[in-house]
Amino acid sequence: MPRPHEPAILQTSDVTDTPDSARRRVSAGRAPLVIAVAVFGLGLVVGRALPRGAAPAGAPAAAAAGEQAGPRRVRMAAQLRERAGVRSVALRRRPLAPALDLVGAVEFDGDRFAEVGSRIGGRVARVLVRTGAVVRAGDPLVEIESTEVGEVVAAYIAARASAAAAQSESTRLATLARQQLTTAREVEQNRAALAGFEAAIQRASQQLRAMGLGPADVRALSAGGRLHRVTLRAPIAGKVVERPVVLGQVVEPTTTVLRIADPARLWVQLQVFDRDLPRVQLNDAAEITSEAYADRTFRGVVGHVGASLDAHTRTARVRIEVDNAGEVLRPGQFVTARLRSAAAGARSALTLPGTAIVQVEGRPAAFVAVGADEFELRYLELGVTDGPEVEVRRGVDEGEPVVVAGAFALKSELQR
Repeated sequence: MPRPHEPAILQTSDVTDTPDSARRRVSAGRAPLVIAVAVFGLGLVVGRALPRGAAPAGAPAAAAAGEQAGPRRVRMAAQLRERAGVRSVALRRRPLAPALDLVGAVEFDGDRFAEVGSRIGGRVARVLVRTGAVVRAGDPLVEIESTEVGEVVAAYIAARASAAAAQSESTRLATLARQQLTTAREVEQNRAALAGFEAAIQRASQQLRAMGLGPADVRALSAGGRLHRVTLRAPIAGKVVERPVVLGQVVEPTTTVLRIADPARLWVQLQVFDRDLPRVQLNDAAEITSEAYADRTFRGVVGHVGASLDAHTRTARVRIEVDNAGEVLRPGQFVTARLRSAAAGARSALTLPGTAIVQVEGRPAAFVAVGADEFELRYLELGVTDGPEVEVRRGVDEGEPVVVAGAFALKSELQR
């Protein structure tokens, strides 16, 4: 018997230690450790599964709401707002007339433009106008001296002289025929010769006109004048915009001597994609602006819409006819054309100026004033553009104060 207050000593003879009992003791010792590891792993999985900024179950609701609203709101003190020029206005509806903005190039009106060239080879003997001179149709411009003209003029004069001699002989033979002092054969031969000389005169006259001589020049030859030059005359009224030749230069029939145009009327050529062609019609109004004259707007109308598309650019040519009475626009300039279709009527819509829209994470957005010093970022769904205004289909409501100036300063503050 053990003594009182002494621990009992377990004898090996009292409990038989079998393999099964040993395994049960080891398993019982490992159970708490396995449970702890499982609980820790479950916590990691749950934590990773929660979205960034979300609060786990059991966390205070106010903390979760604060984390969600934080990235979408920004505070800015009054002094900073004044320095950044932050200004907001209440969103209102306005009539919206969809416009199509395109980039185009200015060129001369093809119906009021002419290239003057020599029809023969020769030398520039005289220049009668300078670049920039205003001319009327028919005014002399340049004189071309040519041996070809001299040869045809000589043939013309010779044919006229021969015809005159044959005409005198015809008169003489007619008198002799009445006196029966000549034969009918001589009379007929004279008539045939006269007809041949008259045909030679006609042929030489047509050649001279083809070379550029006018009716007055041919009449001067008929009066006994001598002409070895061709005077190039203005085919239209306008301004001499280019004169690439100089005195003494040798020219060919393919040489451009002068270019005349009417700069008071110009064309603007546009390239319009096929998806936008239904929005363009003849006689639609167009507003033309240029970076060189930012404070001016030029008016025009659609004068032509191409019937086919370019195989490479998939665009059609659209021509705008522009009034340029002050001769401000110049051919070769790049301009912006805003087209407003007469078929598309105006409709009421919420719009924002382009200065109110910022790009955040690749999406259009705007800031709405929600307190004295607090602004909320709203992502937008945009519609059509009407000049400086852009239609807003979703994201803000009518009457809300939207920041229209200083939005980039708020964006920078938000992303700090």
